[in-house]
Amino acid sequence: MMETSDRQWQWNPAFFVESSNDDNLVLRNDMTGTLVVLSRAEYDLLQAFSTNNRYDFVSKAMTEYEISEHLFQSVVRKAQQIDILILSALAAQDRKRRQSLLKLKLIYLANLFVSLLQHFTRRPLRAECTGNLRFFKLCSIDLKGGLLYHLATNRRFQKALPFVYFTCLAGLIVLVICSFDTFQFAGFAVEHISVYGLFFALLFSICLCLFWHECGHYIIYKRYGGDCDRMGLGTLFCFFPVFYTQVGQINLWTDRRKRLLLTAAGIMADIMVLLALSAVLSVWHRACFFNLLLDCLFFYYIVQIITNLNVLIPGTDGYYLFEELLGCERLYGRAFETFKSLWRGIIGAEKTQFSLRQFGLLVYFILCCINITGYWVFVVLWLTFPSWAAYYF
Repeated sequence: MMETSDRQWQWNPAFFVESSNDDNLVLRNDMTGTLVVLSRAEYDLLQAFSTNNRYDFVSKAMTEYEISEHLFQSVVRKAQQIDILILSALAAQDRKRRQSLLKLKLIYLANLFVSLLQHFTRRPLRAECTGNLRFFKLCSIDLKGGLLYHLATNRRFQKALPFVYFTCLAGLIVLVICSFDTFQFAGFAVEHISVYGLFFALLFSICLCLFWHECGHYIIYKRYGGDCDRMGLGTLFCFFPVFYTQVGQINLWTDRRKRLLLTAAGIMADIMVLLALSAVLSVWHRACFFNLLLDCLFFYYIVQIITNLNVLIPGTDGYYLFEELLGCERLYGRAFETFKSLWRGIIGAEKTQFSLRQFGLLVYFILCCINITGYWVFVVLWLTFPSWAAYYF
């Protein structure tokens, strides 16, 4: 397998080794967040291939392995499909994009933000400054040694966790059912409020709720032996703040049930908060700012849970659950590749035959586009809340 000099395949600089064990390496694409597991032999083969795109060179460079040409071509072809190997022309474009003025400004602002945050919180923060405009990691903190870490690694707490959770859940459900006839949104009766005050109070409350969501993931992750202890702050499209939990090596977990529980943990935490809000709104009926904040949080959580369960929005917990249940990695990526293949056929006026599976992926991609558009319309409305809500309050 040989390429001409102007089409030289090389290693994608966006991929780096995140973690390793005796047999496997976990690679992460810091632009897309894609995780790939390679054996050490596959990693060495691709590194040698990126130096010289020839089978004879790779076989000589890897004398400790016996590599057939068929196996060589299969590994290289798969690496090309998932962008571990990219053409040199594309690599130059990628480097240019990564070093663009906009990203340099984002990195500078992120470091400035982390420095200020560290000064006021007196906590050892680490600037991440990786990702893309869709999801950009600002900073992270090492939880090891903190209260949450000791709680998550406490064996007694972990053993009692299922009982405590379902007891609290059952109690909240009973309380909500018994007092459902008194449930009301008394906060909306407030006549004069500060829209900007409500906006920032709601933003702060949502950040606390997002932290609680990530705590659910982290506690289950540690319950099943996860070795990473970093939780971070990032942004969606440079504006919307989000928390994230580093859950390295979960692709190496062989127990599917554990992976499903880890993914569902955040949703379970959100459901508990929604029930708690419902219980408070059933017994607290004052027309005040606090009640109005609870009312808004209640509707936020309705949207949050529905959105997070939506299998048609890549990156949500529901999407990862759907992938896990189907046993299909990179579902959205494959659907997008199917769409591109169809589009190239239309542009080239070529007849493209699609299997039933490819047709299903195409339909899935179209539905994803519709849902993603609707989601970001909601985000824009939320971000512009002070400007349009002033006409209604």
